[in-house]
Amino acid sequence: MFTKDFHDRAITDIETASLLLSEKVNPTHDEGFYDIAAYHVQQGIEKELKHILGDIADESKESKRFRTHDIDNLIDYVEEVTDFRVSYDLKTMADTITSWEASSRYGESVVAFSGEIFDAINLFKELVYDVKIWNKEIEYDDFEDDPEIDDDYCR
Repeated sequence: MFTKDFHDRAITDIETASLLLSEKVNPTHDEGFYDIAAYHVQQGIEKELKHILGDIADESKESKRFRTHDIDNLIDYVEEVTDFRVSYDLKTMADTITSWEASSRYGESVVAFSGEIFDAINLFKELVYDVKIWNKEIEYDDFEDDPEIDDDYCR
């Protein structure tokens, strides 16, 4: 199925962003790395929302609403076709995260700061956790034991 890989690719995007923020890869705290990390965070969140739509809700990938990079629009779409509710914090940061997709690719000045990116990574982790609970993949207290959503990709 087309969207089956969305979740795995979302995880890869977040791991890439975390690596770009790490002291090992970016010891001088080069802002160019932050821009690339911001892009990968946006992509990770977008793909996880599309995972909900495509894999779980079985929405068509051909839908015009599915084919967007706008996090706020994807959140609205998810909440319209499922009973899943996205966190208030992610909704609040959605426009900022969406702006990272185009801004980071088209050479605008500094797109995001490391603190914002780490906040968005944590929102991604919460989203994955909430989706897994909602989809009955894990119980509420299984968070610590799930390798996909542990703190390893925030190092």
